[in-house]
Amino acid sequence: MKVFLTSLFACTFFIFTPLAPVLAQENSASMDRSPSISKKYSDGATGTELLELYKRPAPSWVYDNFKKLNEAGYLSGIPYNDLTHLDRQEAAILTMRAHNNYSILNTNISNNVILAILQPLLKEFHLELDALGDSQSAQNEVKSTKTSTVNIWNIPKGKWDVYGEIRYSQMLNSSNNDRYNWNDQRIRARIYGDKPLDDIWMLRTMAETDKSLSSHNFYNKSYDGHVKLKRVYLKGTPYIGKAHIPVNTELGWTSAYLSEGNVLDSSFHGIKLSTNGNNYDDNTWLYSMGYGKINNDDNNLFYGELFYNASTNIVLNSNFYSWDNYGKKDNIYSASVNYYIKNTNLGFMFLNASEKDANNNGTGYVFTIRLGKNKSSILGTHELTFKYYDMAQYTYINHTMSGLCGYMNGFNGYGINFYYTIFPHVKLGIEYYDLKDKLTNDNIRTLWNEITYEF
Repeated sequence: MKVFLTSLFACTFFIFTPLAPVLAQENSASMDRSPSISKKYSDGATGTELLELYKRPAPSWVYDNFKKLNEAGYLSGIPYNDLTHLDRQEAAILTMRAHNNYSILNTNISNNVILAILQPLLKEFHLELDALGDSQSAQNEVKSTKTSTVNIWNIPKGKWDVYGEIRYSQMLNSSNNDRYNWNDQRIRARIYGDKPLDDIWMLRTMAETDKSLSSHNFYNKSYDGHVKLKRVYLKGTPYIGKAHIPVNTELGWTSAYLSEGNVLDSSFHGIKLSTNGNNYDDNTWLYSMGYGKINNDDNNLFYGELFYNASTNIVLNSNFYSWDNYGKKDNIYSASVNYYIKNTNLGFMFLNASEKDANNNGTGYVFTIRLGKNKSSILGTHELTFKYYDMAQYTYINHTMSGLCGYMNGFNGYGINFYYTIFPHVKLGIEYYDLKDKLTNDNIRTLWNEITYEF
C-alpha cells in the first residue's frame, strides 16, 4: 500500500504540474469554446456545477444559428444587437424559444432546414434545457424526425473535431504463483479526430501511443512508445428500405464493447449495425449485429444483440457471439437484466459457451452493483462499482477488466472500481481485483490506479 500511495502522489504531481495553466485557462470567463469542447459540459450536472455552467460564455458558433432562426421568425424578431455576448443560460432560453416556435409555427421554410439549424443548439444546451424543463420535448422532437438530410454532427462539414486524452496507470500484482508477481506502469496518449463527410457520414480516427515505464514491458520495441493509427472507420445513420428505417452503422477499423465488456472490449475490424426499427418514437427494442475480425485480425466474429426496455427502470438483454477461437469454433450466449434507480444500477448476467474447459464447465455469471455516475467533465462526480465474477474459460474473449483474467483459465472472485473527477476533464480511478484461476487455483490480487486528463 505504501508503494501504491507513493506512486499515486507521484503521478498526481506529474499530471497536474503541466496542466495548471490549462486548468486556470478553463476557469477564465473570457474563454470561448468550440462546439467540440463545449458539448462535453452537456452531459448532466446539479447544484453548483450547473450555476457555474450558466455563467460561461456561449460558443461563438451559435450566433450564426440564432441569426438564421431570427430571420425565419423563430425568435420573434429579437434585435441583432441583442444576439451578442450571450452566456450559456441566455443562449439556452433562446434555444427553448426557437424550439417552442418550431413546434407551432407554419412557415414556408422547410422544417428540415430549420431542424438542421436548431438541432446543434438542442444538443449543445441539453443540460440547460433540462434545468429549464424543456429538454425532454426538445430531444423527442429531434429524435422523431424522419429525414436523412439533417446534419447531426454539430461540426461544420469538412472540418476536423480533434480531442484526446493522456493517461498514467500503474498495476501492482501479488499471487501465490511467482509468474504473476510483477508490477507495471505506463503512459498512454490518444488523439481522436472526427470529420463529417456529409449529412449522414462521419470519418472517425484514433491514434495511440503507449509507453512503458517499467522493466516488465508487454510491448515489443516496434510498438512501445511509437504512434500507431488504431481506428479509422465511417460512422453514420443511413435510412434503409421502403420503411425508411434508420440504421446506425460503423464500417472499418473500429472497436466493440460486447455484453458490458464481459465478453469483449477490443478493436474490431468490420461492420456494426444497430436500429430501433421504423418507429422513431419507440426505444423499446434495440437490434444490434456485427461481423468482423478481432485479436489482431486472427479471428472472425459474428454477433447479434437484442435489448428490451421492459420499463423505465428495467432493461433486458439477450446476445449471441460466434468466433473462431484460433481454429476452435466457440459460440457464447449471454442474457442479462439491469435495474436502474436514478444513478444506482443492479445487474445480473448469465453466460454459456459451447466450448467447455478441462472441468467440462462452460457457464458463467456476473453480479453488478453500481452507485453514482462519474462524468469526467463535471467536478466531483463519482461512481463506485462492485462486481462478482464466476466465468468459465470460454465464456469470454477479451474481458474489459484491468485485472489479469486474460492470463487465467476462467476465474471467479470480485472487483471494486472507484472513479472520481478531481478537476473538469481530470479523472482519478482506482480498481482492485481478487481473482482465482478456476483450473489451477492460482490466486491473483491486482491493484490498478490511473489518472486521466481529457482535452
